[in-house]
Amino acid sequence: MFDFLKKTTQISIEDLRGKEWEELESLATQKVSQGPEIDDLVTELIALYRGRHWGSFDDSPNSNYREHPINVKGREIGLKLHNLADNDTDAFYLMQFVAYRVALRAKGDCASLLNSVWHGIGQWRN
Repeated sequence: MFDFLKKTTQISIEDLRGKEWEELESLATQKVSQGPEIDDLVTELIALYRGRHWGSFDDSPNSNYREHPINVKGREIGLKLHNLADNDTDAFYLMQFVAYRVALRAKGDCASLLNSVWHGIGQWRN
């Protein structure tokens, strides 16, 4: 019964991101400090989003997840990160680095949530 479940299938996944994105993600996995201000913001985002999923925000006014206090705070942190950089391009890379680092540690739908909450900050998803 269900012999097809016993068969091993090899799946090949090709990473279509450029080398710079792979390096950025690799850097995010390392436990290297990026300075106290950035490290503190990462820690705060992890605390906010640890294990959160899209359904976690159903108690928001009119079920608008953007108005949920956690996401309002998450957006404020995104703006702080953006303002720490010298220009929009550097800000985008810093935010991407932080998103990778937070997603690795917070689990849940954190990366997807940050993508949505940070929409429109500098070059983020524009």
